[in-house]
Amino acid sequence: GDRVLLRAKSTILFTVHPRKKDGAPIFGGVYQAEVATTSGTSVTIGSAIPSWAKRIEIDLIGVSFSGTSAVMIRLGGAGGVEAAGYSGTSYTAEPAGTVTGLTVGFRLHGLAASAATDVVHGRLTLHLEDSTDNTWTCVGSLGNSASSSMNFVAGSKALSDVLTQIVITTAGGVDTADAGVARMRAYP
Repeated sequence: GDRVLLRAKSTILFTVHPRKKDGAPIFGGVYQAEVATTSGTSVTIGSAIPSWAKRIEIDLIGVSFSGTSAVMIRLGGAGGVEAAGYSGTSYTAEPAGTVTGLTVGFRLHGLAASAATDVVHGRLTLHLEDSTDNTWTCVGSLGNSASSSMNFVAGSKALSDVLTQIVITTAGGVDTADAGVARMRAYP
């Protein structure tokens, strides 16, 4: 069921594009265009997640929200974005270090609250751990250029349906995105 598309560039030059039966690329991944994180109380950064995706990378460049509610990544399926059932820990490596448990999303820092001046840069990687119950793991390393701190997150989330959307939001859901961009990449 796999296919190969051959395209003639000239009479002696051809390009070869192999594809698996399920549409997944054999090499590389699918890149989403950058999404501005400059307005709204949530920003959808993964709205075209291929059904074959097993690993997703999320790059955050200068992401900031207007208030002090904790900034986080949430996952969702066809039924909507899920705001409960996240497990794991978020850690901010400051002189004393701060750890916060995950429950309502993959927090981008270990502090109890964000600062309106926080500016986050880094990468989160999601991996489909179990396709029978749609469990995804998440690990990420992020830097806050406003406070010169490092932030780490590791956790998991079993979704009620197949992953179809990823959003950046805040725990309170009222702060607005005011700076930065995000990009998602999906891999088989």
